[in-house]
Amino acid sequence: MKSRAVLYNGRVLTQADGLVVGSMAVSRGSIAAVGHRLEHDPDFRRFARIDLRGRTIIPGLVDAHTHFFWLAKSLAEVSLDGIDSLDKCLNKIKRFADSLPRGRWVVGNGLLPAGFRKPVEPDRIMLDRVTGGRPAFIFYKDSHSAWVNSKALSFTQIDSASPDPPGGRIERLPDGTPSGILREAPAYLELYRSIPPPPKREMDRFYRRALETAYRKGVTGVHSFDGPDGFTYLADLAEKEKTGVRINYYPPAAMLPQLEKTGTRYGIGTDFFRIAGVKVFADGALSSQSALCFHQYTGSKANFGIEVTPAAEITRTARRAARLGLPCAIHASMQPSHCPADIDLVRTFWGKQGANAYAFGSVLDKKIPLAFGSDAPIEALDPIAGIAAAVRRAKPGSRDVFHPEQRLYATEALHAYTVGPALAAGQEHCRGYLLPGYPADFVVLDRAITRIAPARIYHTRVLATVIAGKVRYCHSSLKW
Repeated sequence: MKSRAVLYNGRVLTQADGLVVGSMAVSRGSIAAVGHRLEHDPDFRRFARIDLRGRTIIPGLVDAHTHFFWLAKSLAEVSLDGIDSLDKCLNKIKRFADSLPRGRWVVGNGLLPAGFRKPVEPDRIMLDRVTGGRPAFIFYKDSHSAWVNSKALSFTQIDSASPDPPGGRIERLPDGTPSGILREAPAYLELYRSIPPPPKREMDRFYRRALETAYRKGVTGVHSFDGPDGFTYLADLAEKEKTGVRINYYPPAAMLPQLEKTGTRYGIGTDFFRIAGVKVFADGALSSQSALCFHQYTGSKANFGIEVTPAAEITRTARRAARLGLPCAIHASMQPSHCPADIDLVRTFWGKQGANAYAFGSVLDKKIPLAFGSDAPIEALDPIAGIAAAVRRAKPGSRDVFHPEQRLYATEALHAYTVGPALAAGQEHCRGYLLPGYPADFVVLDRAITRIAPARIYHTRVLATVIAGKVRYCHSSLKW
């Protein structure tokens, strides 16, 4: 696309009070004008012309809850996502372990024992049999629990005499020894940090793959919640102007001393990498049965979940962050892409209390803005699928709708992937809308996403992704 162009004969959803226009002018990375029949306006006679042929333009989609560095890193791991039996998981882990160079850990993700056809909790002994003496660390799908083998445990001080750490839990075998299942970061973080990182060249390759995925899904920006290693890696990319997408970064609360020492304040950074807040974990997650609840989990022996960070500590953290002007993003995930995936788990573990889960409609009724995300790599980085999930609240192709009274309109869900993230990051004055002076971050869709049947939203295709006026992805059907 030329640096100065008029896109016309389409539907441009500006997100500004429902304003829909037929054309938009772009100049040197910014939006110059929106309106009707701009292709005939003499002010733009020297601009290139792009006929949209009835297609829809929306603001660039922003995923407000990712772990983008971890998403890239996870591409080097064995994925167990969607596997429905323990035996299949073990077979895949063995094949992966056998393929690794000498000295490499077996690292994986996506394990979901509650989703097995015959639910069974794995243990370290099972993992020992397929990892060939290598240390192994496998994240559950929600990343709130880890499955490790005996070799990995040997790198820690965890044994039968170890008490549960505050905010975490060490599951045990009948003989009292650790089973290899560690619940929540206080239990597994020390071990996870001992895993050698991928070589830099390999990490760069996987990061480029993550970017390609983002572009194909219409993602122009993310809010990323990674640890210190992610901060270092992304900050280095930002210095080289190679982040590829706009990143609002939320370092973990554990990094507050470092932020205080360096005087890192809210909003510091660039157009493509800025500090937007501090991440705090209040509790766990559903599939690990560690999300903190008022009622015990169905079928459990007094399991109410895990309070990872007590309220008093959250308050102290919030006060420290506030001195740097940093808001706190407190973990209490309610992402639309989780909703269809969790329907069976909610019914199994929460029963009637599940009516309080994924209450999108109730939140909006209270005039509270929503900023939607995927929690990638927990769920796929795919805002269109997230919009469909918020509108349908059912698995693709299924008529089993989870509490339909909480469904959103497509316009509301789209707002939560465009304006909502800008509001959450304090950037509504410069992001989220297609208006003059705003960056030319936009997406071309093959259909009018807010005017089609909910079931068809899943089939909406991204045809082009543009960031700061530069085409990052273009489908072959467009001649740009």
